[in-house]
Parts: sequence; C-alpha cells; structure tokens
Amino acid sequence: MEKKEKDTAAADLHTEKKEKDTVAADLHTEEKEMDTAAADLIAEIEHWYNVHGTSPAVYAGTMCFKGWKPGKQVTGQEYLAAVSEFRQAAMSGTGGRK
Repeated sequence: MEKKEKDTAAADLHTEKKEKDTVAADLHTEEKEMDTAAADLIAEIEHWYNVHGTSPAVYAGTMCFKGWKPGKQVTGQEYLAAVSEFRQAAMSGTGGRK
C-alpha cells in the first residue's frame, strides 16, 4: 500500500509542476503582449527615456539629431528607431539634420 501512495504523491507533484510551468508560460506570453502594446502607445519622449533606460548623453544626442523638443510625443518604436539612428550616425558632424 505504501508504494502505491508514494507513486500517487509523485504523480501529484509532477502534475503540479506541469501546471506551474503552464502558468509561467502564460505569464511570459502576457508580458510579450504588454510590451507590444506599450510600443504602440504614444507618450512623451521623457517617458521612453525612463522606460528604456537610455543614457543621458544618447537621449540628448537623439533629441538634437532629430530636432525634438522636450514633451514631443512618439511611439515606443519611433523612439527606439530614433535612438538607433542616432547611434549609427556619423559623429564628424556630417550627415545629420541640416
């Protein structure tokens, strides 16, 4: 009888582990969906600066490069594209905004 009880307990633990894994996978999927929805949200560039942890130098350089003023509203994707564009731009002073 003891062996049967141990097998049942082991099966219960295995089932609980599967359920926890499923819940964790569901939470991960929800986080991805929230990130996608947040990227489509229009917010001030200061919001995106804080959310993405952009360094102050890159933030200021991006603002100058794009000609943005404080309070400019963009999507998260637009902000990240602008930061990427700034980081890839020539630092010799050529090829920027005119």
